Amino acid sequence: MSIAVSIVSTIIKSAVKSEVENELSNELFGISIDGISEKGINKINDFINKGKSKIDNILSEDKMKSLAISEDNMAYVVAEIKGLFSEMEFTDEIFRQFKYDSLNLYDFLWGKYSENKTGYIECEGDIKKTLLAISETLIKLMCESEEFVKDISIQISNSVDDTRIEMREEFNKLDTYNQMILKILEQNQNAKTMKNMNTKLENKNISIFISYSSDDGMVVDELDKSLHPYLVQYIVELFNNIDVNKSNSQLIFNTHDTNLLDLNVLRRDQIWFVEKNNDNGVSDLFSLVDFSVRKSENIEKGYLLGRYGTVPFIKNDINL
Repeated sequence: MSIAVSIVSTIIKSAVKSEVENELSNELFGISIDGISEKGINKINDFINKGKSKIDNILSEDKMKSLAISEDNMAYVVAEIKGLFSEMEFTDEIFRQFKYDSLNLYDFLWGKYSENKTGYIECEGDIKKTLLAISETLIKLMCESEEFVKDISIQISNSVDDTRIEMREEFNKLDTYNQMILKILEQNQNAKTMKNMNTKLENKNISIFISYSSDDGMVVDELDKSLHPYLVQYIVELFNNIDVNKSNSQLIFNTHDTNLLDLNVLRRDQIWFVEKNNDNGVSDLFSLVDFSVRKSENIEKGYLLGRYGTVPFIKNDINL
């Protein structure tokens, strides 16, 4: 689903639920822009609120009167309209199918409403008039949303670029040790050509910089993704080095990189395993401390041999 359609869909759901999904702006663009583009977030939420107010206006008593809907029928019509939209999911295909024509959208909405009705439909004329008014508003909102997405995407991109410049200025103020980790990530990022990989690495670069230069903690999903195992190990060792990590910031991550299972790299209390219970689907989390291991023990070898569990069981029953 496109961002523009997602916005319109959220406007409709917000009008039906009488509330706005405040976290939508982050989810729509698929990136975390907290603190980077607060103005951008506010503009997205403002657009959604304005769109919601337009739908609310159609369902208001004054608008109903202007549509010549009887006061006795207003509450019923509003409830029926909200019931219809609460069960619908708007997609790009719907708007493409009806070529942004409000009459075509109206026919579709009326068809959806009446398909489960049998015989006489109560307040049919009033519901049709309301659906037509909403259809006209939705088509206008869709066109406005597409233009809005173009504008806000440019603004967010500019805000991210400004932040990178500010971070580069802060980077230059750091000592040599603190610059090492960023240079490694930068070099790895520049070696990649795929845009999505670059974006993920750029975000990881920014996140590690913020955590590493302050006493904040950092949580990373698959730290080893797109990084050489030696680079991952080096990053972990830098976080463990009290002479380098003077702010004592904490790094929490998951990985399938078994070469990190080394007591010269991580302490026993820093290594945790996750194993899924096939009977109930629940994952268990347990520490290496739970096992009696010697300082000289090869943890990686023991793990691969299944000594600590969490190793997948693979049936070798394929006839070649």
